Amino acid sequence: MPQTKPTWEKSMNQSLALAGVFLAVFVSISSADEKRLDIQRARVCVTGADHNRPDLFPGVGDFIGWPGGVERMPNGDLLLAHSAGYWHSSFAQPRQIEPELRQRWLKEGWPLDFPAPNGGRTMASRSTDDGKTWSRPQTVIDHPLDDGAHAVFTCRDDTVLCFVGVQASWYGYSKAPKAFRHDIDGLNTKQFVLRSTDSGKTWSAPIGLESPGDFYERAHGGRPIQLADGSILWATYYQVAGKKYLHGAIRRSDDSGRTWRVISTIERPDNNVDEPAIAQLKDGRLILITRPDGAVFYSNDKGVTWIDSGSRVVPPASP
Repeated sequence: MPQTKPTWEKSMNQSLALAGVFLAVFVSISSADEKRLDIQRARVCVTGADHNRPDLFPGVGDFIGWPGGVERMPNGDLLLAHSAGYWHSSFAQPRQIEPELRQRWLKEGWPLDFPAPNGGRTMASRSTDDGKTWSRPQTVIDHPLDDGAHAVFTCRDDTVLCFVGVQASWYGYSKAPKAFRHDIDGLNTKQFVLRSTDSGKTWSAPIGLESPGDFYERAHGGRPIQLADGSILWATYYQVAGKKYLHGAIRRSDDSGRTWRVISTIERPDNNVDEPAIAQLKDGRLILITRPDGAVFYSNDKGVTWIDSGSRVVPPASP
């Protein structure tokens, strides 16, 4: 039985419209002259298929993207984590895609036979001059399976965390095919955290996070936050096999990212909790916003429980 995720398919189709277009990662430069800069001078291309490419490695093509945000390091440098691979998902070899889905993707331009023993990898570019110039991308982690960065975060004790998702080499099935059941706990996607104590120059071994769902756990663009008590919260979303909708999860670490636990899950009866992001308001409450309709949730107890405000950024479609 093929897996289904309508919101993902919509996002995928939008990405496939970019076929043949080189992707690049951009950041804005702030300066005293910022108000006098036009957009061409205010933005700098950090890395891309045709600019400051990573050194050649098996699995790298022209998909340099999925930025994990720009973060100020304890030593003052700026660090931009991103992925480098050959497509939207750069599946490692061997790979197994459900036959009908494979044929559809091939027709849409996916290079599903691209040679990539380990798939894509997580890389980072560094600036030592406040974003004016950037280093050639360096590897953060090259997992045996495809991996990419979600976020980089600097803790108050100067520990730097890199949040990474690892993608299995199968897709379109309701569970892992037999040959892949021992990869990342049989999940389709699994989350990891890496720690650095030298401003992102070297990284720890990846710390695997146990998924609250039995099919996959993912994150996309959601930046962690650190509360006044020092705890770090990070929002993800996950799928339970056979369930129609995606659920959200809030993880908490009390030791600068060494260990993590899920303190709450968020479910909606009639829609997905997809790619959630959290922030803290001035009054101390936490706010969470999620795709696909911009549903807004609030928490008064540091993320342990959440209340749906009923507010939607995107109004529901008319009947």
